[in-house]
Amino acid sequence: MFPQLKDRLLRKATIIAARNRRIRNFIEKKRISLDFPSNLFIEPTNRCNLRCKMCPQNDEDFMERGFMDFQTFRKVIDESVNYGKRTAIFFHKDGEPLLHEGLFEMIEYAVSKKAAYRTHLSTNAHLLSEDKIKRLILSGLDSVIVNIDANYEETYRAIKGRGGLSKVESNVKEMIKFRNSIGKINPAIRVKIIPVDENRNEIEDFKNKWKHIADEVVISKEFSWPGRKGKNGKKNEFLRYRYPCISLWLSMTINWDGTVSVCCIDYYHKGIIGNVKDDTIERIWKGKLLQEIRKKHINGNFSEIEVCRNCQGLWIRDTVGKNSEKWLIRKMKKAGLWNE
Repeated sequence: MFPQLKDRLLRKATIIAARNRRIRNFIEKKRISLDFPSNLFIEPTNRCNLRCKMCPQNDEDFMERGFMDFQTFRKVIDESVNYGKRTAIFFHKDGEPLLHEGLFEMIEYAVSKKAAYRTHLSTNAHLLSEDKIKRLILSGLDSVIVNIDANYEETYRAIKGRGGLSKVESNVKEMIKFRNSIGKINPAIRVKIIPVDENRNEIEDFKNKWKHIADEVVISKEFSWPGRKGKNGKKNEFLRYRYPCISLWLSMTINWDGTVSVCCIDYYHKGIIGNVKDDTIERIWKGKLLQEIRKKHINGNFSEIEVCRNCQGLWIRDTVGKNSEKWLIRKMKKAGLWNE
């Protein structure tokens, strides 16, 4: 037993050490900036036309819904451009982006400003038409993720709250067909499935159906969000070992109403740290609220942050190991963001 335990601990230590090196390299190459977020999640809308069972859109107490105005969007992009290209911009958060009538203008504006090295969109593809497919492919996006989550119509209806799988599948194929017909490589078209009870026996069929059609088949994971309960009424389990979340040093999430969330899974706005309508991204990024949250992560005080307390970790692969805590503090002190 003890040799096996020793081997397991050694493997864990090796994995953590390698992970820490990757994080350090990531930051040293300036992909992470303490002056300005490297990645931006911009939410065109939190409205959605589906009610997926693994999504908080099902909750009757879900947040007030609305659409981001173009003035707010342009302010975000223009300020971002002043700091150079972002690593990535994601045009989605809680809702279905295609519900926003100005979505294509938003994408085209960001692309024309060269606001990021890569731009991404996540959609359920229900609202695509022939015209929208063409605009999406020609918009300049680097990737489109289509959340399908089922291989059969009955399963799709059970998970999504409505039918329409054949239409979604047709839209995905038409996107790929049009893109290829005009000789473009991008956007990459990825199809995604989140394993839940209703579709677990369809995962292999899903992969086999799409592996020669889509550019990538993504098998994601169902994760918790603040306040979510498991089937048995208990809070979902999360990692036994928790380290500072790299998202706090990497990404900023801007909700449809201009409020800034500490995390892209802050569905209920429990972690609001500012508003871009009356402040700058830079000031929010360097502001006291976010610095206090970063410190709590470094000190391991996750329970003091409601939005982080029971998080299973969307950024699990990129979390920073314990050996990096002192190093993170030094980086923050050097940037003038750490006051004892």
